[in-house]
Amino acid sequence: MKDCVDFAIDRGAEINVIGFQCVDHTVDFYATNLVNGMYVMVHIGQTTVPVSLKEMLSFVDDIEIFLGIREVFIKSFDTFYDKIRNPSLPSKNAKFKRDTLATPKFNKLVSRTRDCHRSCPFWYGRFK
Repeated sequence: MKDCVDFAIDRGAEINVIGFQCVDHTVDFYATNLVNGMYVMVHIGQTTVPVSLKEMLSFVDDIEIFLGIREVFIKSFDTFYDKIRNPSLPSKNAKFKRDTLATPKFNKLVSRTRDCHRSCPFWYGRFK
C-alpha cells in the first residue's frame, strides 16, 4: 500500500489508498495516507461475511460501512484518474516520502540470519 501512496504522490495526487485485511470471516478496511513523513493507516470499517442465511441480516445492516468505503474509494479514484490524465508536479507530500523495505538502510537494520551477536536482534523470515 505504501508504494501505491508513493506512486500517487509522484503524480501530484493526494489520495487515500484503501486496503483490507481478512481474518476468518471478518474484514477490516483501512485508508492509508502519508502524513508528515509517516504512513498512517486509519481503520474505516469492519464487517463480517455471513457463513449462513441466518447471519445475512447482520451483513445487510453493515451496508452503511460499505457505502462509506465506497465514498472514500470514489473520491480517491476521481482524484487519481484526473492526475493520470493531466499530470502535474509531485504533491507537496513528496518531500515526506520514505524508502521502502528493500533499501540498504532496512537491510542493515533487519537481517534474515539468526546471528545472536548482531547489535539489532530483529529477524524476519521463516524458521527452519
